[in-house]
Amino acid sequence: MQQQAGFTLVEIAIVLVIIGLLLTGVMKGQEIITNAKAKNIENSFKEVSAAIYTYQDRYFALPGDDKKATRFGTSIKTGNRNGKIEGDFDSNSESNESNLVWLHLRNAGIIAGKKDDYTLPSNALGGIIGVSSQNGGNIKGTFIGFSNIPGKVATIIEAHMDDGITKSGRIQTDGNAAGDFYEEEEIYSLYFAM
Repeated sequence: MQQQAGFTLVEIAIVLVIIGLLLTGVMKGQEIITNAKAKNIENSFKEVSAAIYTYQDRYFALPGDDKKATRFGTSIKTGNRNGKIEGDFDSNSESNESNLVWLHLRNAGIIAGKKDDYTLPSNALGGIIGVSSQNGGNIKGTFIGFSNIPGKVATIIEAHMDDGITKSGRIQTDGNAAGDFYEEEEIYSLYFAM
């Protein structure tokens, strides 16, 4: 009688433990990456806020809304100095104050970039960073907007910096969000009140 070759229960148990450890490591790695993305967005918000406040302290006007921005050169477009940054945060129009923000900040030497560049900067998640005083959910006043934020990242940011609700507090999303909480697989634009 010949014995059949096979695995013992101990060998199978060892393989299952190894697979479990590998899966745990992969899951933990994904969690670390997601947390790092959320932290990057939080840091970008703080950096842009600091740049805007620095400009405001130096020139007594919001960048983009500055009526005297010709101090940087006669060809520099100016704002209307009404205390608001007009235009959608994700606008591509060089005539909107929301695009002039970046031109004014670059010309003031507060952020890096070409002096004739109106381009909105990119965020770590492939979206854009913009500034506006209109169409920011229920936020009154100036806000910094970030596009292309996955719900999982938005949830982490809300837990760190706000109340966790999509349409209340200092961080909000647009009116398209269905409900009070972020759906993990959905993509959002987040608006951070200044």
